[in-house]
Order: sequence, then C-alpha cells, then structure tokens
Amino acid sequence: MARALRVVSAVLVLLAIAAVGRADDVLVLKDGRRIAVRRLARRDGQVLFETTKGERFSVAEDQVVSPPLDSIPQADAPPSGTGATEQTLVLKDGRRIQVRRLGRRDGIVLFETTRGEAFSVREDQVVSPPVESIPVVGGAAPADQVKEQTLVLKDGRRLQVLRLARRGGQVLFQTTRGEGFSVPEDQVVSPPLDSIPQADAPPSGTGATEQTLVLKDGRRIQVRRLGRRDGIVLFETTRGEAFSVREDQVVSPPVESIPVVGGAAPADQVKEQTLVLKDGRRLQVLRLARRGGQVLFQTTRGEGFSVPEDQVVSPPIESIPSLDATPGPVATPTPPPTPEASPVPTATPAPPAPKLPETPDFVPVRSRWDLPFPADPRWPRGKLVDPYNQNILKGDKPVAGNSLFLVLTGSLESPFEGRNLPVGSGVSAERAGSQEFFGRYGQFFTSPRATVSAEVFKGQTAFKPKTFALKATGVFNLNYLRASERNVVHIDPREGQTRRREDASLEEAFAEVKLADLSPNYDVVSVRAGIQP
Repeated sequence: MARALRVVSAVLVLLAIAAVGRADDVLVLKDGRRIAVRRLARRDGQVLFETTKGERFSVAEDQVVSPPLDSIPQADAPPSGTGATEQTLVLKDGRRIQVRRLGRRDGIVLFETTRGEAFSVREDQVVSPPVESIPVVGGAAPADQVKEQTLVLKDGRRLQVLRLARRGGQVLFQTTRGEGFSVPEDQVVSPPLDSIPQADAPPSGTGATEQTLVLKDGRRIQVRRLGRRDGIVLFETTRGEAFSVREDQVVSPPVESIPVVGGAAPADQVKEQTLVLKDGRRLQVLRLARRGGQVLFQTTRGEGFSVPEDQVVSPPIESIPSLDATPGPVATPTPPPTPEASPVPTATPAPPAPKLPETPDFVPVRSRWDLPFPADPRWPRGKLVDPYNQNILKGDKPVAGNSLFLVLTGSLESPFEGRNLPVGSGVSAERAGSQEFFGRYGQFFTSPRATVSAEVFKGQTAFKPKTFALKATGVFNLNYLRASERNVVHIDPREGQTRRREDASLEEAFAEVKLADLSPNYDVVSVRAGIQP
C-alpha cells in the first residue's frame, strides 16, 4: 500500500512539472477559456495569438488573465501611409468591415482589418469604396499560382485553392471562394512544400512620381498626375484611369499646391445633367463618357462610378462622348485615271428616316408585387413551399387582382410525457404473482394538437383596414395513455392498459365587413359575425 502511494505521488509530481513547463503556452481569458497557443504578441490594444492548430485570432488586452501583459512582446506597428488609414469596406452580402489596408491584384481585393487579420474577396463582391479607387499591388501572379488545385492537410482536410505561397514557416492559401487563410508548413501533406513558391515581400513604397490624394470621405488614392481647372481637381490613377473631384473635397495635398492646367473646361463636361437608368434611378451627374461598353459618370458629390451601356435610358448613348481610341486615317491607294464618261443624272435623295420616339422617363408597371429585382443573394426569390421569403400562400402577394389575399396557417403541438408513479396492482394485476399492493410504475402519455387556419381578405392592409375578411380554423386532437397496470386507464380491467381518443372541432369561423370610413386616418366601422375562440 505504501509503495502504491509513493508511485501515485511521483506521477502527480511529474504532471505538475509538465503543467508548469506548459504554462507559458496557455492563454487564459476572463470568460474562462484556456487556449493552447504557439505565438503571442500585442499591438494597438489587441493581443494577437496563433493556436497550436495554426489558426490566428486576437482579443482585447483587458480580456487577458494570463500570461501577464508585460511579458507579451509588442508586435511591429503597421507602416504609415496609404494602407494604414482606417476605412469601411462594404460587401454585397451586407457586411461592413473596418479595414486598415486595401489593395487589388488579379481580380481579388486584399484587405487587413483593424484587428490585424488579413483576408481577401473577389472584386465583384465589393460595393464601397469603388474598385477603381483601390490601388493595385504587386504584379500579375504566375499562372501556376492562379490555377485551381487541392491542398491536403494532416488532419484529413482537402481544400480547393486558387493560390499557394510560403512565408515565415506558414503556407498561405486562397480558397476558390476568395477567402485567405494560412497553416503551418508541417501540417501540409500535398502538394510538396518544395513545389510551393516563396511569397514576395510586400512592396516598400510607390514610385517617385506617385503621390497620395486624400479626400474628405476618407479615400486615399494613389495618383500619377494632378491638376486644377474651374474648381475641379483632375487626376490620373496609377492604373492610367482619369477622374475628377471638386476642390472642396480634397484634404491633401493642399489645393494651392496643385498646378492649374489648361484653359476653361468645355461647358458640356462641367454642366450638371440627369442620368436615367432602367431600374428607375435618376442620378445628378457632372461628367459622362463611354468606354469598353460601360458608361462612366461622376456624381455631383465627386464620386466616380460606371454602369453597362444597356442600362442607360437617358441621355441617348450616341450623345455620350466615347473615350475609346479611334483608329487614325488609313491611307488609300490613288486609283489610276479613268476616261471621262458622260454625266449621269443625279438621283433624288431618299426622304430621311422617321425619328424614333425617345424612351419615356416613366414606364408603367403591371403589378407592384412583381417588381423585377436584379439577381442578388440579398433578394431571394420565393417559392410555393418556402415560408421564409415572398409566398402567395402566406399573404405576401394577391391571389387574384391587386388586393385579394389568402393566408394559410398550420401548427402542430406534440407534447410527450414519460413518468413513473406509484400504482396499485388492483384486484386484477397485469402479471400473475406480483405484489398485492404496488405494481409497475411506468406510464406514457401524449396529446398532439394540430391547427389549420385559412383566411381570405381584400385590402392592402399595410396602411388601411381590410374591406372584408372570411376566416375558418379547424382543430384536431389525439389523446393517448399507456400504463403498465390495469385499472389505470379504465375502471373495468378488461379495457386493458391503453386508452386512445380523437377529437376534431371547428374552433373559429367568422365573416367581417367594413361598413364605412370615419376619417382620413382610416378610422372605420365594421361588423363581424360567426364564432371565435
């Protein structure tokens, strides 16, 4: 016995020593979580850490219990400049992300959040800021980094990825959904590490001729040229695109330091006009131009956007100047002289073609319930069996005309109860030879209740009461009990151990009619007749 106690004590001492040796690898938070981590650092009031599985997260410093904050090293501060300004990235799925850096490369928008986490999304998922204002970083990726391939990890996961690279003992990869992640190199099974290219270091800065244009809305745009004319600041981005904003929207550089270029701008480029789109929007714009099948325009707030040409209703496409390069004149060979011929009588010119009517500013809509929303995940189209989106069976759309609706409602309540209660075996026990007083205790009881309701009403009830309504509700109930002894479900022991009863009833049936409106605020007098619960 004493020897066994000594062995147990030695084992406990070894476990304690091992726990002390691992204390520095455990991050303890105020909510009680204990996280095994591989790396720890502090930056901007956040504690950044990497778990033993290679995942990276961050928490606020005031949430950390252990280790002491003074023992956690400071991470390098993010470089100052364009990438370090905090701004909001808005995506099509409704997310609004506070980011510190933004960049574009090969159709992907790369960004770093204010918590120091790096992610990426596809360019077509970005709503704001405009994609054109996001600077392009690095060069085009090699073809072997862009093709889709499979990344196999030691834990058995097989991930379809578009890009792979190595840096600092980590394998960086981008999934086919545009999300960016990283795992330790020792977790990768396939492809071989030697075949994964090393990631280049981020660019240290821009060229000597580039500068940063800072606007009041927080945008920081890398530009190659700057000039002023007629209260407008003209600039060319590092991608060669030309835009303009009003002078009062510029924060840096000082407007006085921007050189004045050329003479007065043409009146047809500066005057305010209205751009009408097929979706009904009417935008006040300062400039309009066409390029590559897109209509580029600048709003009166100085923001630049573009839409496809086939979405423009007014002004006519032909009246919008084109920015596409037009081919120069082609030299044609001089034909040899021909002998003079007798003059040919001049044909009468054909009458001019009739002018087509312009597209009207307003287009009639057959039904306000079937507006053609564009295809987008934020506007799902309902189905007949879909109770969560627009559905004709739950009153979202009229079943006839423009104001007659049908609402179908169904519910099912199914309580189940199992219980053990002292039950006497009675004069007729279920089992021969059982005790004279107490029998088996087990009982099972259920009483499901189903309700089905249908209502037909007329009236657009979003802003006024119903004109008339018809409603009926039916109820069905099942009552079932099973006991382990007789004499429980019925006084007659011959009835056995189970009891079942079914009931159906009309719970609600009434009609309601509006008699009169009493005021412009839709105070009404109505009458209702029938049965109600």
